[in-house]
Amino acid sequence: MVFLQIAYLTIKSTTMGNTFPSFESRRLLLRPTVVTDAEFILKLMNSPLFLQFVGDRNLRTLKESEKYIQIHLLRQWENHGFGSFTIIEKASNIPIGVCGLYKREKLNGIDIGYGILPMYHRRGFAYEAASCIIHQAFTTYKMKELYAIVHPQNKASLNLLEKLGMILLDFVKLQENSPSLMRYLIESPRKSPKK
Repeated sequence: MVFLQIAYLTIKSTTMGNTFPSFESRRLLLRPTVVTDAEFILKLMNSPLFLQFVGDRNLRTLKESEKYIQIHLLRQWENHGFGSFTIIEKASNIPIGVCGLYKREKLNGIDIGYGILPMYHRRGFAYEAASCIIHQAFTTYKMKELYAIVHPQNKASLNLLEKLGMILLDFVKLQENSPSLMRYLIESPRKSPKK
């Protein structure tokens, strides 16, 4: 699959304005998640599988969703230069999911995360978006390795990570009371050998 960087968007937040990339694949446009995506984010993060396997972000209103985007998603961009991308299906111009690179407090390294609205499952969109983000992580962002965490019962996500070429590394806990998550790894094909 060929990926093409097509544009740069200017994201303006309450604290600073920056320019961040958007990417395009055959069927998808991936652009940075912004506050105007709040209605979509509210819907995605309250979908049954997101709640079951990712967790409840306690977003119940549009205002809470806007605040979540500002505090969590835009801050990733501001602090690290990468973050959450909203996945737009090009044929319909409708947001269908998110996929991005995240620096999580409890994990060493950068993590790829994704979520797709249920009505768009089983069409290859998550694979297409995640493949694009992995490619960009290693080319645009010059990362040497990338991690993913997944709930052991999330069979679709486990299959996706393996299809992406990721390998099981170990199990981690993000919080003491939370279940153990499987942590996967993929290394850049350009990673320099260890001496």
